[in-house]
Amino acid sequence: MKFRKNITVDSTKVSADLINFPVLIDLYDSDLQQDAQASGNDIMFTDVSGIILDHEIELYERIYNSTHTHLVAWVKCNLSNTEDTIVSMYYGNPTSTTQEKPQEVWDTNYVGVWHLSESNGNTKDSTMAQNAITDTGQPPSRWRFRLGLTVLIVGW
Repeated sequence: MKFRKNITVDSTKVSADLINFPVLIDLYDSDLQQDAQASGNDIMFTDVSGIILDHEIELYERIYNSTHTHLVAWVKCNLSNTEDTIVSMYYGNPTSTTQEKPQEVWDTNYVGVWHLSESNGNTKDSTMAQNAITDTGQPPSRWRFRLGLTVLIVGW
C-alpha cells in the first residue's frame, strides 16, 4: 500500500478494555478521493503491530463533494481504557482486490447486523448468520439518525 493514515481512539472514551470490538470509523478525507481506488477495495486497516484487522465498509462515497470522500467502516480491534489505540488505514494500491471481511467483524454473539443501505429488495445481514430481511413489497417507514438509517420492521 502506498499511503497510511493513523486513526486514534482516545482511551478516555473507552470505559473498559474491549477485545475484538467493532469500532465505527466515520471520516471525510481529501486524500482518499485522490489516491484510493474508486471502489475503495484497496482500503485496509492494521493495529500498531501491523496485524491486519478485519473490517467492513458500510459506505464509500468517493465523490462526497468536490474535495472529499466519505468513508464509513467498522473495524474489529482491541481497545484499551488506559492507553490510546492506534489503527492505521492503508490505501493506494491500484491493483488490490477487496480487503473487506464483513462476516469476520461481527462474531456469533450478533444475531444480525443490518446497515439498511439497500434502496429496495432484501436487506442484507453482515453476520455469518446471514439473516436477511425479506422485502414484502410494502415500503418501510424510514428515519435518518446520527448513525444512519432506521427502518420500522413490522412483524419481527
